[in-house]
Amino acid sequence: MANNGGYLEYVYKLRPDDYMVDFEINNSNLQNLIPTNQNMMELDWSLKLPHTEKSIENERMYSTTYFKYLNDDVDYLSETKDDEEELVGKVQWIGFKHQFFSSVLINNLGFDKTAKITATTDEFSTEYVRNLSA
Repeated sequence: MANNGGYLEYVYKLRPDDYMVDFEINNSNLQNLIPTNQNMMELDWSLKLPHTEKSIENERMYSTTYFKYLNDDVDYLSETKDDEEELVGKVQWIGFKHQFFSSVLINNLGFDKTAKITATTDEFSTEYVRNLSA
C-alpha cells in the first residue's frame, strides 16, 4: 500500500468448465509511483520446483521451461542439463513444467519485449527439482 492509500489490485477470473485463470493488474491512486502513460510492466518470474515424488531424478527428467513464439511451434529448454535462451520477438506464452503440473503465462497477442529464460539444477539439492525463471 502506498502512502496515499494507493494500491495494486490483482484480479483472478475463473471460467466454468475451463482450467484457465485470467489475471489482470489494476492500479488505484498510484500516479505518483507509476506514470499514467506507462502501458507496460516488467515481470521477473521464477520458481523453485519442490521435490514431491519418489524419485527426484525422474522429476528432473520431466521438468523445464517451455515457450511458444506467436505463429510458431512449441520449444523448450533442456530437461537434463542447465540451459538458458534469450527470446526475441513475439512470444505467445512461457510455461514452467513440473513433471505433472504446469504454470503458464499467455498473451494471445504476444509479449512485446525480449525475455531471458533459464532452467538450472542444483545437483546437491534434495529439496528442489529445478530452478526455472523467465
